[in-house]
Amino acid sequence: MTEINRFQNGTRIDTMHNYFLTPKAASIINTLDPKVYGNYQIIPLTIEDGLLRDALLTDKTSNIVLATIEAYKFNFRGVLTNLSAHLRKYFPHGIYSGSIFQEVVQPVVRENCSLFELSLDEISARCAGNVRRVDQGLLFNSKPDEHNAEISFQAEFATLAIHYYKNPWMGEIEILIDGRVAFRDDCFISHETNLVASEIVANVNKEFHQVIIRTTKQKNESSKAYQLLLKSVYIDGPDSGKSNPLASGSLANPFPDDFLNDISNLSENARVIDVGGGKRQLSDARYLNVEYEFSTYPDVFGDGQSLPFADNTFDYVLSQAVIEHVPNPFAAASELIRVAKRGAIVNCEIAFMQPLHCRPYHFFNVTPWGAELLFKDCSQVQVTTHGDFSHLFSWVTKYVADFKNLGAEKTEQLYSLLFEFDALSTNQEKANFAPSVKIRAIK
Repeated sequence: MTEINRFQNGTRIDTMHNYFLTPKAASIINTLDPKVYGNYQIIPLTIEDGLLRDALLTDKTSNIVLATIEAYKFNFRGVLTNLSAHLRKYFPHGIYSGSIFQEVVQPVVRENCSLFELSLDEISARCAGNVRRVDQGLLFNSKPDEHNAEISFQAEFATLAIHYYKNPWMGEIEILIDGRVAFRDDCFISHETNLVASEIVANVNKEFHQVIIRTTKQKNESSKAYQLLLKSVYIDGPDSGKSNPLASGSLANPFPDDFLNDISNLSENARVIDVGGGKRQLSDARYLNVEYEFSTYPDVFGDGQSLPFADNTFDYVLSQAVIEHVPNPFAAASELIRVAKRGAIVNCEIAFMQPLHCRPYHFFNVTPWGAELLFKDCSQVQVTTHGDFSHLFSWVTKYVADFKNLGAEKTEQLYSLLFEFDALSTNQEKANFAPSVKIRAIK
């Protein structure tokens, strides 16, 4: 393995190159499963302000790409089969022979790379179609028989990042950089509104780029319109004193009530993993968010059914509202147990009577007995149920379009009866129809 030396304030540096790893990156490197990653090497691609931003983790012998680091985040999803495909993204004029990059890869070094927010009023000065300013940002409206609604601007940057919304009215967002499609995403979700953050790398060298952000004539068949709602746009700018506006915050479920109390009792050197943490972060160096879906907040992108970490690595394992969304819940539960240290808490919540959500990735609900079966290999397993019937009913109403036609008075009466029903139900009775099950297990 590449030797990693410890430096002051927890940051580590690779002895072979003049760059630092962020503390979380160093922690990830040092907890990888040696059975899979025991022969890795780091090929640095981009260094920003002395920190490794983009890199490849490859097998020294076969040159197979085991993982990538992009924008400081590890990606273990979709292992690349050779070096050349990924290196061409950063070094398009390199000399290749099959999967081997013949020239010595010299990483691109950039300084003063913090992100700052662009003015929506300025970047929307040049627009086409129906684009207007609203409280939440820029609203793009288009129809299949009309020109795409779009804005265009020019700026000097190497990295572009955006915040945009997803909801039942949204179509598709497309971003062109210098005439090429750099990003495209379906902005439809079946209910509620979700704020999404994405980072798009335009070029490893900072230079002037022409940017077009627009709708397309494509949308999910269930979407009610072809809209796009853009909240904010960021580029890497000259002010190194600015913090990254995408680096903190939470757009996901709140942490379970017992989680923060549990980890407050762990040592400062403990390791805490949140498998499927979604769009949330915690200002705690011990915390690691591993998520399958790409967004700004996770630290690692990977599959919960095959985690990249070594056995007996983490002092605390959390997984909330995830296992119902994986094709093999037994494999996912087994991985949570495998990476936990002996004696560590495994804290897991799984859907029980919840209705369909996150379509089409809602595969299994779990009964209390099913939960016990999933975690039977732990030394102790405590299973409880969580939530009232009124909460379950409110979730169901989101799928009934005409429920609002009941009117405020009838809705209030209905919920008043439901709250009375909740009060009459004992915890033992609620266990038959609770929205979710909660597992606290000890490995």
